[in-house]
Amino acid sequence: MRSWTLFQSLLLALALTTVAPQAGSLEGTIRDSSGAVLPGVSLTLLDRATSLARTAVSDDSGRYRFESARPGDYLLQAKLDGFSNLARGVRVGPQGSSLDLTMQVSVISDQLVVTASGSAQLASETARTPYVVDSAELENRNESFLGEALLPLPGLSVQRLQGPGSFTTVRFRGLRNADTGLLLNGFRVRDAGGFRGDITAFFEEMMLTNAERIEALPGASSSLYGNSASGGVINIIPRLGSGRPSVEAAFEGGSLEFFQERFSSDGSLGDRFHYSFGAIRSDVNAGVDGDDVFRNTSLNSMLQFDLHPDIKLSGILHYSDTPRIDLNSSPFPIGPEGNELGYAVGEGPVAGFVEDLDDPDNRRESSLFTGIFNWEHRLNHFWSYSAYFQDTETRREFRDGPLSHPILDGLGVSEFAFDSSLIDGSSRIVGLKNTFQLGLHHLVTLGIEHERESRSSRFTVSGPPGAKTTDRQSSTAFFVQDQISLMDRRLQLTANFRSEFFSVDNPESVPELQGLDTPDAYTGGLGIAYFLSRSGTKIRAQAANGFRAPSLSERFSVFNSEVGPIRIGNPLLRPERSFTMDAGIDQLLFNDRVRISATYFYNRLQEIIASTSLFQQSNQRGGLSRGFEWMSQAALLPGLDLRASYTFTKADFVPGFDVLRSDNTIAPAGLSRPLEGTPEHRWALGLNWQRGRWNVNADYAGTSGYEEPLFSPSFPFTQVLFDFDGFNRLDLTLTYRIPTGDQTRVELYLKAENVFDEEYFQDGFRTPGAVAWGGLRFKFR
Repeated sequence: MRSWTLFQSLLLALALTTVAPQAGSLEGTIRDSSGAVLPGVSLTLLDRATSLARTAVSDDSGRYRFESARPGDYLLQAKLDGFSNLARGVRVGPQGSSLDLTMQVSVISDQLVVTASGSAQLASETARTPYVVDSAELENRNESFLGEALLPLPGLSVQRLQGPGSFTTVRFRGLRNADTGLLLNGFRVRDAGGFRGDITAFFEEMMLTNAERIEALPGASSSLYGNSASGGVINIIPRLGSGRPSVEAAFEGGSLEFFQERFSSDGSLGDRFHYSFGAIRSDVNAGVDGDDVFRNTSLNSMLQFDLHPDIKLSGILHYSDTPRIDLNSSPFPIGPEGNELGYAVGEGPVAGFVEDLDDPDNRRESSLFTGIFNWEHRLNHFWSYSAYFQDTETRREFRDGPLSHPILDGLGVSEFAFDSSLIDGSSRIVGLKNTFQLGLHHLVTLGIEHERESRSSRFTVSGPPGAKTTDRQSSTAFFVQDQISLMDRRLQLTANFRSEFFSVDNPESVPELQGLDTPDAYTGGLGIAYFLSRSGTKIRAQAANGFRAPSLSERFSVFNSEVGPIRIGNPLLRPERSFTMDAGIDQLLFNDRVRISATYFYNRLQEIIASTSLFQQSNQRGGLSRGFEWMSQAALLPGLDLRASYTFTKADFVPGFDVLRSDNTIAPAGLSRPLEGTPEHRWALGLNWQRGRWNVNADYAGTSGYEEPLFSPSFPFTQVLFDFDGFNRLDLTLTYRIPTGDQTRVELYLKAENVFDEEYFQDGFRTPGAVAWGGLRFKFR
């Protein structure tokens, strides 16, 4: 502790005594392809070494200027409605620099990304190319649910079990839900109270209230982002306000008695204070079966205060409150009439399954809060650091009374009624990251991070509240990364390493294991990318290993069954281990009007935590997935953007116990079989056409069939493997924009999902047929 205090004092002394070296400026003029100047262009300047961001807006003469820019390498991004986003690398000298920009309408421009390496890069420089959904695409598709926004991306399998607000899963390249990590502006968000410790339970509740863009990065990312990033990460990047404050308000309603109200604002107050804020209220009053209710309010805000050109103080807040979600019974197998549940005890064949049935008194209440405080300081031309603190709190309460569906009553399945089941999770992270620019070629990052998490649970059957137990564990991580740029940044090499150490601090449910030391985790990664600027070709490859630490639930949880409490946790679990690699090529064609990307990937789950036949947790052999993904984008005509993607995934795993199939054969233990819930084929087509005041967006997505187990509704919860068909879904969004002033407009929009009214199931749950919503949006700056 004393050494840590001395280190903090040293940093403070450096911050107070460092004399700023000579600083210049960056300025220029922005024009369109005809040479006309463009006012009102939003610009963001990011320091490559620190990712410190500054904002500006071009004036009436198309001029922009960034003052007091230290000498070094930067990335400049320009955005204006009606034009393709523009990103450029620029070097600022001691006397300042000048860079004029030309914005075009129909090109596939380079993108600014941060998730691949943890620092600002151009997409053409990364060995691991994230798939990006920007704010313009979110608006054109009228997306506010995270899962729906990710649906067209290659390499991702997204399942939403019912309609808006229902349980949603996101899987990378044939891996599992728990292998997907979620980031908020580069900071991981986890549910410490969740069974696997991941954020899956809150995907459907994290509304996109204030998103500048979403970056989805496939491949193990544990060396950069730690726990629960073993298959890939999704990074939601909030807006950083600039220029005159803007206001946006919207209202929509339609099918499923769905209503949504939205409000957002962003901008700058003076030269030093930047803000953005968004709020969404969503209500589903009917649901797929006409009874289910969903209520959610989500808030997101980002603030940045520039104390000095080299010192930034920023804060991010996200809060989601869901006071009510109505839950249905899970789908279950069924035998022939007169012996519907006989298969569960070996007394009859499987005849089919019963879809999710309405449970009239089954409810969930939940909330998610995460707050992030970040201090960033560039000390001199080669050394910068950031110190951060993050607090994430999750809460879920389940209530289920004695009522059940008449079909279950007729089968003699008793309702396991309870007053409430409460689960709270808490994760607090403090970290320090140092970045060193060593010459022209090396950008080195060194960091330390400490996380302390806790899980509290209470189960009440009747009468007074049950006893509340709290279990805790902590981890300390050290990480290092070197980004090497050679040949005028055409060749990029990246190497990183992370070591993480765990301890169980206070296992109240198993007090004899106080202070238990658990196995450590070591991860690393390598990446290479080479860009041939003349031909517009990038060749890339990367390999990395990842980990997922055992959650507190996996270590200590108790399952309250009909026969009494059953301990399913295992305090002695080892971290999961994974290895991923991919290699591919990106090609620009026809004067940057077409981009094609092709990638081969291979993933191996070397060791996982899985349930035995009685839900006991143990370390087991994992599985592997491999395949190919392809994506193309085209901007052939002004206002017309096209995109297409296809993913082939072959995913297998080795089960630890026998499973009955729906055709009444046995899938034996020890023999490889397809990973459950993973379709081999996924495809998507997209079109966005803007002409005058009209904007038309069409998204077509589909999958092949897949296997998924369904469980019997009573003990011993026998599972049966079913073959489910895939789906083909077309969504359309039509927007009409009415200017009401120089900086104001009103937009009318209509969105229809599943236009052809295809009937399909997701893991046995019914999905909506054709649904439609209409709305009104107002914008003012």
